[in-house]
Amino acid sequence: MSLQISLPEWLLCLQWAETEISQQDATPSGIQQEVNDRISRGGGKVDYISVTDAENLQELKHFVPGQEVLVAIAAFFGSVRLIDNAVAVKQGCK
Repeated sequence: MSLQISLPEWLLCLQWAETEISQQDATPSGIQQEVNDRISRGGGKVDYISVTDAENLQELKHFVPGQEVLVAIAAFFGSVRLIDNAVAVKQGCK
């Protein structure tokens, strides 16, 4: 079985999440849903998508300006499990 999502597309999911965190109206649940949708459209099956405070790893319900946010993703593509994460800083409201 070949993977239906390329490595650049996988990385784009994470880069999108990093960029989205800086948006004023972004929410942790919105980021989780969009990353889930993108992975599913690419033929993957999400194991987990976590949006947490980077310092204490507590799941977030909302963002606070200046907060470091960790986005962690694991998904299966066939029998291959891909895992990655990134840290982004929530910018203040403009």
